[in-house]
Amino acid sequence: MRQLALAIGLLWSVACSSAPPPNPFPPEAQTAFIAACRGGEAFCACSWDKITRRFTAEEWTEALAHLEAMGAPDPRIVTISHTCREETL
Repeated sequence: MRQLALAIGLLWSVACSSAPPPNPFPPEAQTAFIAACRGGEAFCACSWDKITRRFTAEEWTEALAHLEAMGAPDPRIVTISHTCREETL
């Protein structure tokens, strides 16, 4: 029984802690993001980390084009923003 509990605990910790690795982005993309970000250092770092794990560089460019064309952010960006706001308060 104890072994079963340990196995479940181990599986749970692995499942909860595994985030996808960041996708490669050109350095200038991060520089531009940090320069434009207005949420504070921790918020901006959190956001960039989540962006690079959620978007490819191409998808990020498309999301920015969507923002410019529609005047509204991609829902995935809103989710990242809300998550990082909560995590860095």
